[in-house]
Amino acid sequence: MSKYAPVASYQLLTNLARTGYAGDYHLLLAHEVVDCPSQWEFLFKGSGLIPKGATIIMDNGLIELGEPCDAVVMKDAVDIVNATHAVLPDALEDGAETLKLSRKAMDEWLRMEVDAYYMGVVQGRSYWEIIWCAKNLWNLGATASLGIPRIWQSRFGTRKLLQFFTELLPGVHGNIHLLGMSADLKDDLTCAVLPGVMGIDSANPLVCGWNERHLDVENIQHMERGSYWRDCTFANETMLTNLDYIHSWLTNGTSPAD
Repeated sequence: MSKYAPVASYQLLTNLARTGYAGDYHLLLAHEVVDCPSQWEFLFKGSGLIPKGATIIMDNGLIELGEPCDAVVMKDAVDIVNATHAVLPDALEDGAETLKLSRKAMDEWLRMEVDAYYMGVVQGRSYWEIIWCAKNLWNLGATASLGIPRIWQSRFGTRKLLQFFTELLPGVHGNIHLLGMSADLKDDLTCAVLPGVMGIDSANPLVCGWNERHLDVENIQHMERGSYWRDCTFANETMLTNLDYIHSWLTNGTSPAD
């Protein structure tokens, strides 16, 4: 069953965990983790709020920062929370540059003993480029999972193309993660439950809820974060309703009200 990773500050994630809404599937931003190391370390190692054996994906921060975090930041962030997966650096819609950055990082990470499964991000502007990128990332050897960016939806109209990877790349089945939610929530959730996908992350269900917007696959809402990361520390009822909506879709393919 595919899972959802809520993207939130440590304050909000802590409060979600206390109410049983954080779950055991997480995506964290490396630059945020190293900025408040003691708080993140306590939440994931000392609080007892995060289940043992949780999947913890450490993201490289490309979307938030405009460029991926360097090897030192990624190594520190992985160690602080004992992340299970680390996202290799990528370049938006550029398969060749993504492969170049990933190769370089992989050499550095192996030398620095970054103790996590490596997740390559499949980038490209055409069908053939993403196939080429996926094959080459997977064939690097140390890549254990693939991340599918949300920009695929604006470029190709869907992320359903990921199905070809499970056929072309032995071992990739069950090791695909959808990075972020797009403006097409219906496609996001449809693709999230495709065979071989382990989960999807996003702040959007929480951001919408914070602004009292209910999620609906037929009436799509996608909002900019604004001051969400800084100012949102507790979950309101709309945020929890949105989380229930996502979990219900990932489990049953319907909203809780259906």
